[in-house]
Amino acid sequence: MIRDPIKAAVSFYHFLGNWFFSKDEIGIDEFIQTFVCEARGEPKDYTENAGIFHVIKSYYERRSDERVMLVCYENLVRHKRVHTEKLAEFLGIPCDQDLVDLVEQLSSKEWMAAPENAGKFDEHFMKRAINEKCGLDINAGLGPGSTGKVRVGKGGSDDVISDQTRAMLEQRWRDVIEPATGCDTYGALLDTLRDELYADWW
Repeated sequence: MIRDPIKAAVSFYHFLGNWFFSKDEIGIDEFIQTFVCEARGEPKDYTENAGIFHVIKSYYERRSDERVMLVCYENLVRHKRVHTEKLAEFLGIPCDQDLVDLVEQLSSKEWMAAPENAGKFDEHFMKRAINEKCGLDINAGLGPGSTGKVRVGKGGSDDVISDQTRAMLEQRWRDVIEPATGCDTYGALLDTLRDELYADWW
C-alpha cells in the first residue's frame, strides 16, 4: 500500500512520538526534516527499512507483478467495498455481500477506535517485542500520549508542518519518485495508476 508521503510522514511522527522520543523534545518539523527527508532513503541491504519515497518507488516498479496488488490508501478509503471484493479475489477468498458489509463495519475508524476494540490496533504486540530488544520499558509507547494505527478525525493532516518541511518533502519526491514514474506529484501518480490498474474498478 502507498499513501501521500506528506500525510504518511505526519502519521509516522505521531506513531513513533512518545515511544522512541518525546514529542515535547522533538517537534514534527525536526523529525520529518531529519529522519524522513535526510536519514532514511534507499536501504543498503535487507536489514534496513526503506524511506517513504523509496517504498513508493519500489511498489510502483512492481505494479504489474501478478503476485502484487498495489493499493493506494486514498482510493481504499473512498472505495472500500470494491477494494474488499478485489482483495478477496486476489487472495482467492470467497466473498459475498455479507462479508463485504462485515469488512466495511470492522474497518471503520469509529469501530477500530472504540475503547473495547482499540487494543487490537495499538501495535502492543509489535511494540513490546521491539521494546525488549531495544532495552526500553516493556510498555514504552503504549501509555497516555502514544498513538497506535488509528487516529480518528486526523487522517495524517499535513497542515501542521512548516513550509520548509513541505518543500523538503516535495524535493524528495522530485529526486526519487518523479524520475521513476514521470509523475511530478502524488496526485498525478494516483491518476496514472487509476488509468493503468483501476480503470474498471469504480
